Amino acid sequence: MSFDFGIALLQILRLMFTTFKAPLTNRHANEQMKEILIYVNDHPHEAISVNQLATHFGYNPSYLSRMFKEQMGLSLTNYVYETKLSRLYDDLIHRDESITALMEQNGLKNPRTARKIFVDMYGCLPKEIQKRHRQQRGRSN
Repeated sequence: MSFDFGIALLQILRLMFTTFKAPLTNRHANEQMKEILIYVNDHPHEAISVNQLATHFGYNPSYLSRMFKEQMGLSLTNYVYETKLSRLYDDLIHRDESITALMEQNGLKNPRTARKIFVDMYGCLPKEIQKRHRQQRGRSN
């Protein structure tokens, strides 16, 4: 069973844009939100912080966090982690590098937080996913 990251990402983005918690009243804010989502997805290997995004898009970090949470239904930090962890999951099933190396390559600089959110998302640790898929690849060879 292969995880198609591209399809899953598009589905997540579609759901996020069609089920905003609060309606956007400002077309500019809607465009800015899209730009933030695109930026996060286009920079998968960089460590991205709320402060960095706020500076890049010209917002106060607290305001950006609050606006993102209100409009998207999850915190900006969690969105960044979930996006990066989805890519990590894909790497775990397709690549044989160490988990530490894969985390670094996906811009996940805090392994403890990454593991915690990964378990929340997938119900197990990254090493369990990697082990399971290595075994499946071994059986198919």
